[in-house]
Amino acid sequence: SFNKLNISKWLLTKFHINLMPQGIHLVDRYFESLAALGIFNDGQGLDYFITPEDDFFGREFQKNTGEYTVLVLGATHYTKRIPESLCEKIIANIVHPVVLLGGNDVTSVSEALMKKFKHLHNYTGKISLNQSSAIIKYAENVICPDTGLMHIAAAFNKKIEMYWGSTDPILGMYPYMPQENPSEVKHHLVKNLHCRPCTKIGNSKCPKGHFKCMLEQTVSLSSLD
Repeated sequence: SFNKLNISKWLLTKFHINLMPQGIHLVDRYFESLAALGIFNDGQGLDYFITPEDDFFGREFQKNTGEYTVLVLGATHYTKRIPESLCEKIIANIVHPVVLLGGNDVTSVSEALMKKFKHLHNYTGKISLNQSSAIIKYAENVICPDTGLMHIAAAFNKKIEMYWGSTDPILGMYPYMPQENPSEVKHHLVKNLHCRPCTKIGNSKCPKGHFKCMLEQTVSLSSLD
């Protein structure tokens, strides 16, 4: 059976006692449990499949727009989302077009950003998951929090700038890249913040009320250099 390490995760998020396996992704732990069945990792990373119609949507957008960056606003839980103030700092450092992705729960943020910047394309709450995935597939790079579109970006082996809020890569659910020729992944974390991770999946609000894990982030986008 597969050990979910729930006790270790609980100790880490509640008391910050770290008994998690170091540097081992959840995907690799799954494969370890399947080895006895003769099932092994092909080393090619994640797979995500989209229809030819959705692929055409992304390809046509890239043809008409040119080089662009995706900024993912959406995440199921508030404490994993990149806040509006940090989004402003990120966007201000990007000169080419930026595509905003996410669901209906972040449209107020995207609309506020659209009023402040001229080089944005807003698809939050407007297109399907597979269309969003196609936009990611043809992007130059992807800036995202700990969310599903991050894993889709990894499946397409995109350059990723990842901003960590209440969760942490030590939980083993960071971008899972192919073993050969992986694109660059840069992790942005506030250092010496002893309250993180406070959850393994995210919270509706910061338990301590300060949300320093996101609000104290600095902006340094190596994938745009």
